[in-house]
Amino acid sequence: MEGLKTKHPGPISGSIQNECTLELVAIKRGSTTLQFAAAKPQLPLFPDANNRANEAVSELASTLKSLGNGNKRKDIAPGVLHSLYNLGSVIGPKVVSGLEWIVPRNNGTKKMSAGITQSVQAKLAERISAPRKAMMPIEGVLDMADFRPSQNKCIIAPALGAEVVCTFDADKANVVYALLRKTVRVYGEAQIEPYSEKPISLAIKEIQEVPSLHFGKNIFKANFSIEDLSAAQGVKPIKTASELATNLDDTEDDLDAMLEEIYDSRH
Repeated sequence: MEGLKTKHPGPISGSIQNECTLELVAIKRGSTTLQFAAAKPQLPLFPDANNRANEAVSELASTLKSLGNGNKRKDIAPGVLHSLYNLGSVIGPKVVSGLEWIVPRNNGTKKMSAGITQSVQAKLAERISAPRKAMMPIEGVLDMADFRPSQNKCIIAPALGAEVVCTFDADKANVVYALLRKTVRVYGEAQIEPYSEKPISLAIKEIQEVPSLHFGKNIFKANFSIEDLSAAQGVKPIKTASELATNLDDTEDDLDAMLEEIYDSRH
């Protein structure tokens, strides 16, 4: 319920992660059964409500059933599609033939189960491989795109990640041109890259200038990969220990002098 407050994909809320995280507590014999339990005691929203973890696993079972029986359900969150696809990545010839997501009977709710098979995996792949559209904000420095009189285009360069090409209506042209080379927040319909959450382009609906000190504030807790961070900062892997070496001569006097200079600068 708390997750529905957001209008766009983003970092998982800490409270949602704490309340809905499951932990592996047992492995049984035979066709291996992995048992999970809530990582922390659940706090009901009201006396007769099921806890969030039960609601979450039940909703996943319902989602899997809709994919398995051909029901073209449209309201599956992108993050859920990616997570289910990653869960089913273990399925393959001579490895794992299929998975079954089982929701036990609990507090009056009936038992539910749904399978992840190769056909369901194919449907998940089809969903996440298609470009999609979503309303989302982007913060960055606004700049001009390739100039063409017949097109209203600009580029926004976020603090991390690649530049995004933006389009805008003619009635926003004066505002956009006045904000060129400034830090702005734009909001609009984005075309999302297949197999990812990265926007390819964005049609601007709203635009406003933001103070430079706030630039990147909204992505501070974003779930960027190590590869994204290193690419944005131009940092490359260290191949040899010699790259960490300094030009300091290996003498005790030079080391003492360096330390003294450091301590003096802190006063």
